[in-house]
Amino acid sequence: MTVAQCGEYLQSFVNIRREQTKERAILLDGLSRQVVSGVGSLLDKKNKFITVDKLYPSLFNEKPEQSKRISNEELWKMIQEAKGVG
Repeated sequence: MTVAQCGEYLQSFVNIRREQTKERAILLDGLSRQVVSGVGSLLDKKNKFITVDKLYPSLFNEKPEQSKRISNEELWKMIQEAKGVG
């Protein structure tokens, strides 16, 4: 496995973990809203909710990463190097 492949593997792992954390945050947010609504209805008070994007700003307020584009020449060169030709 090359260094570039290791980097891609690790970045993929980080992306998967980030998506799993987002999913958990959304599920926990829904559960907490249900609990707060139940308690609020028992106490008959108005409650302010913290939205999931305010609770986890680093997960939901970032822009998607730009994927690196590889030209055909670069791709051909990488293939040749991998084969040991060039």
